Amino acid sequence: MKNKQVDHLFNEEYNLSVRDKIVYKYNKKLLKIYIKNNKLKNILENKDIKLLLKLCIRKIQNLSNYVSRLYEEFELIEYFGFTKVFLQVYEILELASDIPHIIRGSSGSCLLCYLLAITNIDPIKENICLSRFMHKERQSIPDIDIDFPHNLRDEIYVKVFNRWKDKVARISNHIMYKEKSAIRQAIRDEGYNKMVRRDFKLENIFDNQEQIDRVKKKIKRVIK
Repeated sequence: MKNKQVDHLFNEEYNLSVRDKIVYKYNKKLLKIYIKNNKLKNILENKDIKLLLKLCIRKIQNLSNYVSRLYEEFELIEYFGFTKVFLQVYEILELASDIPHIIRGSSGSCLLCYLLAITNIDPIKENICLSRFMHKERQSIPDIDIDFPHNLRDEIYVKVFNRWKDKVARISNHIMYKEKSAIRQAIRDEGYNKMVRRDFKLENIFDNQEQIDRVKKKIKRVIK
C-alpha cells in the first residue's frame, strides 16, 4: 500500500553506490539467513530496500532481535513506499556533512536510521519501541527532524535549493496572541521578568521611552 504523498514529493530516481562493502555483505548475509530460517518473503529482491542496505555504515548485531527488527522496518518501508524519505534525509546530511547538526524526534527509535548513521542511538540497546516512528496503522511520512545552528541555516538553504531547485520552499510559524498575552509577551521581550500586575502601566515598568514605544509596536504586530 504505497503512500501517495511520498510518490508526489519524492518522484526522482537515486543512483547511489555501496558505502562500505564489508558492512553491506555482512548485513545482507544476516538478513538472508533470517529470511531463509523463518521462511519469509525475500525483501532483498526489492531494489529500493537493497539500496538502503547498501548505504548502511554500521553492522547489525548478530542477535535475533536486531535482525528481526531490521526486517520489520524494511517491511514497513516497502509497504508504504517510504524508501525515498530515508534517501532524501541521507542526501541532505551528505550535503551538510561539514555543518554541525542534531537529529531529534522519533527517528531515534528506528534501527535503520542508526545503521545509516542518520542517528547515533541504538534503539534495541536503549529499548525504544519502533511504533513511535512508524507502524502499519500510521500512513503519515516518518518524521526525521534535523536541527542546524541558526547562524548557518542559510548555507543549508543554498545547498538544498541548488540540489532540488523548484521543489523547495521555506516555511515558518508566526505566533499570534490575544491582547493580554500579547502585552505580557512584549513586556517580557524587553527584559522585564517580574510579575505583571493587572492594573499595570508601561510607564511604571519602563523608564525609557524607547522601550515603551517598542513594546507598543510589538503588541500591534503579534495581537490576533
